[in-house]
Parts: sequence; C-alpha cells; structure tokens
Amino acid sequence: MIVFVVVFCAAVAGCDTSPAPSVTTSPIQNAAVQAYADANKSVMTSFGAKLKEIAARPVIKPAKTLPKRERREVLAKQLDAETQAAQIALTRLQELTPPPTMRTIHEASCKVLQTFHDGSTATVAAIRLGDRAGVKAASQKQDADTRAAFAELRAVLQVELIKEGKTPAEAEAMTANISL
Repeated sequence: MIVFVVVFCAAVAGCDTSPAPSVTTSPIQNAAVQAYADANKSVMTSFGAKLKEIAARPVIKPAKTLPKRERREVLAKQLDAETQAAQIALTRLQELTPPPTMRTIHEASCKVLQTFHDGSTATVAAIRLGDRAGVKAASQKQDADTRAAFAELRAVLQVELIKEGKTPAEAEAMTANISL
C-alpha cells in the first residue's frame, strides 16, 4: 500500500520552533487508498493471467485448402481474445473511482491497457486485410508503445513510493516486476 505522509515544518524566523506536527492521511483515506490499490492490482493481475492463458492455447493453423481470407480470419480470431481481454480489463479499471492520491497511478494503469488494446486492434485489422507489412509494423508498434506505457506506470509508482519515504533503490526494487 502506498501511504502518503505530509510533514509541515514551521522553521520560519520568529515562528514556534517546537517539533513540527505531522499530518497523515486519515484511516478512512488509508482504507480508500488500500481498497483502490487492491482493486487496481486485481484488475491488472487478472489481465496478465488472461494473457498468459491465451498465450498457452495451442495455435490453430488453418488448412492450406481454405481461401486466404478464411485463413486470415482464423488467425485474427485468435488475437481477438487478447483485444477483448484488454477491453474488459480497461472497462473494469475505468469503473473504479481512485482516491485523489491515486489518480496518477490510475491514469497510468488505464494508459497501459488502452495502449495494449489499441495496438492489438491495429494488428488484428492488418491481419484481416492481409497486409503483412502492416501486421509487422502494427505488432512492433504495439510492443514498443506498450513497453513505454509500462515504463511510465513503473515511473509513476516509483515517484509515489519515494514520496512515501522509500529510497530510489527501494522504489526500483519494489517495481522491478512491472513490465510487459
């Protein structure tokens, strides 16, 4: 859980120099942050698990006797499952209401899913058109864009962890598993 702590210092000339009061988020805010963090993690984890499940399915090779259009459709349908998984996860994530302190994390998480969805949609469209160069370009773009979105999410999480009081090395270690 990312807990935000704000410390106010009153070390201005002429001000009371007694220990500065510290203000932490209220138990209600902590509960809201924890609930959102748990829900976000659940959505992202289930999306990752779904992608692993889809990747583990056997690849169906269409018969060479089928017309090219039908062979392309068989391949496109296999990738449609990834697109659909991204859309479902994105919808679930967008239904969440993040507390104010979690909005940047929420936006970065949504961007990861939207980027993956858009790239998958473009790749499937190129497959259906029979555009081999388009498939390769869309696939490479999806990979690069999704990796960049994950890197952005990781950076946002690291910033929040550092705000929480973690060292940059600790934040790096805690977010090391966030990747495509």
